[in-house]
Amino acid sequence: MFFKAEGITHKGLVRDNNEDSYYIDCDKGVFIVCDGVGGGKAGEIASSLAINVTLKYLEEESSFLEECRSGKYKDDAVFRFAAGAVRHACKAVYDMGNKKDQCKGMATTLTMAITVGARLLICHVGDSRAYLVNDDSAHQISEDHTLVKEFLKKGLISEEEEAAEYMHHTLTRSLGTYPSVEVDCVMISVTEGDKIVLCSDGISNYITFCDELINLVKDDDLETNVEELLSFALKNKGEDNATVIVMKVVDDQSISDYEYLQESLIMEVLQSSEIYTGLTYTQLARMRSHMEIVRLKKNEVLIQACEKYSGFFIVMDGGILSGDELMIRGEGIGLKALVRDHHCPEDKTAVRDTRLLYFSRRRFDSFSKRYPAITNQIFKNIIRLI
Repeated sequence: MFFKAEGITHKGLVRDNNEDSYYIDCDKGVFIVCDGVGGGKAGEIASSLAINVTLKYLEEESSFLEECRSGKYKDDAVFRFAAGAVRHACKAVYDMGNKKDQCKGMATTLTMAITVGARLLICHVGDSRAYLVNDDSAHQISEDHTLVKEFLKKGLISEEEEAAEYMHHTLTRSLGTYPSVEVDCVMISVTEGDKIVLCSDGISNYITFCDELINLVKDDDLETNVEELLSFALKNKGEDNATVIVMKVVDDQSISDYEYLQESLIMEVLQSSEIYTGLTYTQLARMRSHMEIVRLKKNEVLIQACEKYSGFFIVMDGGILSGDELMIRGEGIGLKALVRDHHCPEDKTAVRDTRLLYFSRRRFDSFSKRYPAITNQIFKNIIRLI
């Protein structure tokens, strides 16, 4: 997969110094936006250091990255690798902040995109953002690590309630505040013509609805796109440093048709399944990253009668016969086992060559602890269905 990309940065109309940094390398398939904090030049040092250390790590481990791109490893291994690069940068920023008085207290956000086969890996810490935009829809891929978002997730405030201004700007995660940090990673499927927007909050603060991006990046020329986004921010007060990268998939010939169609089918199945009603595109992408593909030949048994479930399955294509019931695309198998101990009374057998998405119980339990809001919605849907 090959991207074209353009970037732009501006100190804004209020700040004296630009503490943002960005990086674009279309050949290596790596794109980064960082928003430094710390005042003076400290934020600028933090953001540029984070990029340099992350890139050095990726370069030193380039052979492993290429193996990830070739599909040798599962998503969780790819996530650990990429998160390791970001944590390495976090430690470097933290150490410099403790060694140099002028850097004391500095930190930075980081939002990074890396090409991985038919998909794009987004790694994220802080409140810079990643968006996916195509002709008729736009999705925020990253999740802001701010106090207001934490309050929302814990149910302490509702979307409709007015949160104090400081909550919107107080980071709960950043690189350099502590020697290590939790890194969000998610894979998304992209295809030729899709655009990815990476930006600091000097841009995203003025984006009320994701769909606003559709018009802002509708021009085919990427340089025009970044200039439009910067102009949009400056016209809306421009109170902060503003940085944006717009990437566009211009060639996906390196991706086999099978690989791309499979990823497209997975997202289509998840979006259409009643099990995932109420979940956003990004939440579904997080789910997909923890699920495996299981392939069955015609007449192959998926589950023997009375065997205890160790997870649940979603039919991608083909069909599974359970007694007299034929289960087809989008239907779930083993859902009852998530809400109570359950054994299947009948064999589950493929009526033709079949692919299923499998979420193991171990992975689901781990996922539930990290993303309780997603799993709570899934449980509500399951209880409604059974």
